[in-house]
Amino acid sequence: MMISQAIPYPYIRLQRASRGVNVTSVRRFWRGFVFIDLDRQFVEWREQDGELSDPEVYGRFGLRGKAKGWPDLRTSHRVVVLAEAGSGKTDELKEQARQLSVRGSFAFYATVQDVGREGLESAVDARVARDRAAVAAWRSSEESAWFFVDSIDEAKLDNVRLERALARLAEAIAGAEARAHIVLAGRHTDWEFRRDLMRLEEALPGPTVGRTVAPPSPTELLVKVIRHEEVRPEKIEREAPVVVVLLSLDTTRVRLFASGKGAPSLDVFLSAIEEGDLWQFARRPLDLDWLVQFWITNKRLGSLAEMLANSFAERLQETNLDRARRDPLTAERAMAALERVGAALVFGKKMTIAIPDGEVVLSDNNRPLDLGDVLPDLGADERSRLLSRPVFDPATFGRARLHNDNQAVVRAYLTARWLYRLRRANLTLQALFSLLFAETYGIKLTKPSLQETAAWLSIWDNDVAQEVIRRSPHLLITAGDPASLSVANRANALTQLIERTVNGDEAVPMLDPETVKRFSKPDLSPTIRFLWEKYKGHEPASLLLLRIMWLGRLTECAEFGGRIHFR
Repeated sequence: MMISQAIPYPYIRLQRASRGVNVTSVRRFWRGFVFIDLDRQFVEWREQDGELSDPEVYGRFGLRGKAKGWPDLRTSHRVVVLAEAGSGKTDELKEQARQLSVRGSFAFYATVQDVGREGLESAVDARVARDRAAVAAWRSSEESAWFFVDSIDEAKLDNVRLERALARLAEAIAGAEARAHIVLAGRHTDWEFRRDLMRLEEALPGPTVGRTVAPPSPTELLVKVIRHEEVRPEKIEREAPVVVVLLSLDTTRVRLFASGKGAPSLDVFLSAIEEGDLWQFARRPLDLDWLVQFWITNKRLGSLAEMLANSFAERLQETNLDRARRDPLTAERAMAALERVGAALVFGKKMTIAIPDGEVVLSDNNRPLDLGDVLPDLGADERSRLLSRPVFDPATFGRARLHNDNQAVVRAYLTARWLYRLRRANLTLQALFSLLFAETYGIKLTKPSLQETAAWLSIWDNDVAQEVIRRSPHLLITAGDPASLSVANRANALTQLIERTVNGDEAVPMLDPETVKRFSKPDLSPTIRFLWEKYKGHEPASLLLLRIMWLGRLTECAEFGGRIHFR
């Protein structure tokens, strides 16, 4: 832990929270700001063939080795940092300014709104820089300076034109452009990639740099000599802005953050995340902070359904207090709107949502969902505010996706909540069944695109649960949140699945280990013991039961496993 007297107000930087710092007592003593250094990483977001590279791919396929860190970004002269709400970008920018300032470098933090209205020198945060006069001192020096300018999105909401803020920045660094490192930041939903990037390049062009070029071939050299052309070993180019997206937290950073927040029993906490398949709630500081507080308060983590409900309640709140005061979109209205968005994605068989951008023309192939079509009762401003809430992640060019919805679980959950709300109002059971179920060539089935939704809805609607068990009992083991089903429905689903397997009516399904863990709770042991005694001579059925026992660690059934060991 480092405590620097140079920092102008009480401040603690936890470099290695795993050393066991008691953060609660530290906060009580200092009454100041606690920053946990997570060594955040970024992936470059660039346009290729009309699309932007997908930052989620880096996290899902282990490509973090190609990511950039703050030391990389500080070498560039023009940087745009984009992130979803709740990612911690503002704290990161302030921390970078503090670090550089403490080291004796010129570094400043300001907001786009203040720069656009007041100019840079009046806008810099004096708590971060040594004083506002330092801007003038830097201009008269020969040193480099770093300007961290935050919240492009909030400036746009306040009707502060980005061009004006960029012009004020250009005035402030005039004559020292090559010594100015400017980092702009904002929410990804408010960055119009082509238009805003063009504005940045026009108002704050990067310095010119020389790039070594490959020597010409003998033939090319002869042609240049004949034409009296100069052979240059360097090509002079202007440094282009770098646009990056802040990556989500990995396991190491989750542990570091949780330790810094004072989470007790870290190994047990991380095991609870793993056992409950709750990593989707641990990838952003906003989500993780809420998860840690839930753990500290309740000494446990809930089921997937419980955690999703609590997570939406938290993430649909506007995270910026000043912005929340001006926001007419309440959490209740936002949730109702979000349920409709989830339903539109499922029934429309779409994966992404269009981000309003006048410069983007999206093709009709795999066209994203237009919120104007789904939420006509909300104004354009309210739809933009909804998109800026921390329930959305950046996707590809001109698109957003539901947060952590890579396998369509979240949109199915939202659709089930929407259908349940309609059912409690005036949707008839017949109309509901016509949406979820079908009959093909005399075979009654659950519609493939609605299977995950039907599994979620089975938690709250027993009529749906009974129909799913009759048609597709494996769904209540492999989809939704099996842990939130009643023991009667779980026992009935397992019995139907085993009997269908024995009768040859259904092949043994592919079982996702995480959902089976949620399904295989100790209260299912009597049913498993009964089915084992009845069908232990049937190899596929007994192997399926053994797999459920093993994944659920059902020690009451351990004697059936023979040489299978439960850890």
